[in-house]
Amino acid sequence: MDMPFKSASEITAMAASCFPLARAAATGIDQDVLDLVAPKPKQEAKKLAALLRSGKIFDKGILAMLHELVGVLDA
Repeated sequence: MDMPFKSASEITAMAASCFPLARAAATGIDQDVLDLVAPKPKQEAKKLAALLRSGKIFDKGILAMLHELVGVLDA
């Protein structure tokens, strides 16, 4: 796979830019999503928001949790 960046500093800058976006996503979940979903997805959304807030944005499964929440909202 050809990556759009070539150096470690570019990768570091891209990764660093993800943290404020994750905090914004956690705030959006807290303020706009929790009132819209059923109890079970709500618990998963709370867990996802906590993980994003704590900076665990690159942990395995985070992206899948986000996709699942988007699917719940889409339905």
